[in-house]
Amino acid sequence: MGNVVVLVFGGLACVGLALVAFGALRRARVPLLAGCALLLALAGAWLFGPPGALLGAFPLLFLLRR
Repeated sequence: MGNVVVLVFGGLACVGLALVAFGALRRARVPLLAGCALLLALAGAWLFGPPGALLGAFPLLFLLRR
């Protein structure tokens, strides 16, 4: 993979970790779930490509359920 792809993955992983930390500290459900979904989607995309990203983004459906 190119340097740009690794940089984008790293940046998005930092955003996901920040959302998880913010959600855990404030006991807010939406940022915590969004951060977890972002991290799962990134892990799926890194390991399995686009199908893995779709499976990793599955927890976002729980945000849309309202």
